[in-house]
Amino acid sequence: MGDSVLLLLPTERNKLTLAWRGPYKVVGIVGDFDYRVEVSPDKVKTYHINMQKRYCHRECPTEPAFNRSRVSWNSDDNDVINTGQDVDHQAASVACVTEEEVSDEAMSGKDVEALPLYNVRQRETVDDVIVNPQLSAKQRNQVKDLLVEYKEIFSDVPKVTHLIEHKVELAESEPVKRKPYPIPYKIQEVIDKETEDMLAMGIIERSEAPYASPLVLVKKPDGSYRVCVNFKI
Repeated sequence: MGDSVLLLLPTERNKLTLAWRGPYKVVGIVGDFDYRVEVSPDKVKTYHINMQKRYCHRECPTEPAFNRSRVSWNSDDNDVINTGQDVDHQAASVACVTEEEVSDEAMSGKDVEALPLYNVRQRETVDDVIVNPQLSAKQRNQVKDLLVEYKEIFSDVPKVTHLIEHKVELAESEPVKRKPYPIPYKIQEVIDKETEDMLAMGIIERSEAPYASPLVLVKKPDGSYRVCVNFKI
């Protein structure tokens, strides 16, 4: 409560891309993972914790953050004499976002660079996992065996879960089938590449269903394309 956060929100140029916006103030808590955030003076919305990043305002205190004890040196018996209040030395570390890490565009509420959605080609494997060198040889071997057993998890390429399926209830039983839009040859190359990548990642699969909807290419701020589907009847 009271903390400032950045929110991962759709950009104004393209609602399919996300960027960090803010900072905004947390004004309420809903359950264990949802927070009420004041996005404007007259609007409060609920966001999941995954859509938030803590934001820290830089402070410039005029006084020290803690009371330092006054120490003098006794040259006669080589003793250090504490002549002031004892200090309880503590150290802490907090992962947060500072003002230097947020651009002026983010502070003003304008669109900033969109976040990458996924890696198509795997660049990290189980071999990139660093095992604590302080473990014994037997313990390191046990960890490596465990990593190899679950090697599919240790990848920077997203996977598709098979633990649950979502069933879409249609308003009509008659299949919806529309012809594809005419696409220039140069754009067709983009569609073919994106289709091959999504097939390889298991995001999509081949189907002979009676339903068909045309593809739509949406140009992203970096000049590349995002493949979408127009399900409108």
